[in-house]
Amino acid sequence: MNYLVYIIGIAISLIAVLPFPIEFYTFVRISIFILAIIVVFDLLKSKNQLWYLFAGIAILYNPIIPIYLYSKVIWSFFNIGTAASFFYAMQNKDIGFNPKNDGIFSKSFTESSEFQNRKNVNDINSNSINSAKADVEKIIRRDFGYALDILFVKTFEKIVSDGLKRGKNEYDIAIKYMLVQINTMHPTKDQRTIDFVDLHTKNIMNVINRSSERSSIIEKTNEIRKKYFLPLF
Repeated sequence: MNYLVYIIGIAISLIAVLPFPIEFYTFVRISIFILAIIVVFDLLKSKNQLWYLFAGIAILYNPIIPIYLYSKVIWSFFNIGTAASFFYAMQNKDIGFNPKNDGIFSKSFTESSEFQNRKNVNDINSNSINSAKADVEKIIRRDFGYALDILFVKTFEKIVSDGLKRGKNEYDIAIKYMLVQINTMHPTKDQRTIDFVDLHTKNIMNVINRSSERSSIIEKTNEIRKKYFLPLF
């Protein structure tokens, strides 16, 4: 899906702040409700957890069982918030996470011989986990130019925990996090998404020599690039 739905949602939400006859706000309610439902399905396709936000927006604006706030000021506040939500989702709609992928490490990794000597997660103390999280986040910011999303903090912590259990180093864990972020995106011809995949798969290759799973990571990275018709490494 292109960005038209998001742009229309932003425009209608901002226009709704202005004074209009009551009939116009009925149009706004119906329009935002329909647009929010469309966005929910668009975000679900890319496994983006922002769909929860737009489900809430759809409920707020629904014309079937209307919610009345009886105040133009309060509605204006929600209109501006709705416009901001459409804008934020438009910027981040192709970055998602599938909670079912909590295993994080792909089958090819978990079947490798290095994973057979696993540590019990209970043996990893909180200090080592916090230290590892700081090291991994530093790599993600420095080598990928990528900031951790607050929506995916638990995902990040799970990846770090799984990596420590398997005796992986901070580069292994950072690469796994980026692979999850890239691999859960919905394949599309949208240039912004293609550029994102191209950039970060190249960033993975820039640090590949510091990983203990070089051949498996190259294979996984090429599988992703193939989906987007990008040259293989």
